[in-house]
Amino acid sequence: MPKVHDLAYLLQLLETKFPSGGELLDSVMTLSEISTASRYPADLPEITAGDCLGFQDAAAIIVSWCRLQLDSLT
Repeated sequence: MPKVHDLAYLLQLLETKFPSGGELLDSVMTLSEISTASRYPADLPEITAGDCLGFQDAAAIIVSWCRLQLDSLT
């Protein structure tokens, strides 16, 4: 499987196995704002402390959802 960094595409793949993954769309789109830019630091936009908190919140939502899905499998 090729490496893919497009978070929206990865969410689409996830939804084929976990239909409730759509709940993550807002969080995924928030992280998509920075994920590509962070790979190319010369093009990195200015990021505020508020932006960082938003990214942290989005990541926490995704991690929490993933933990719930994993717990439901056991």
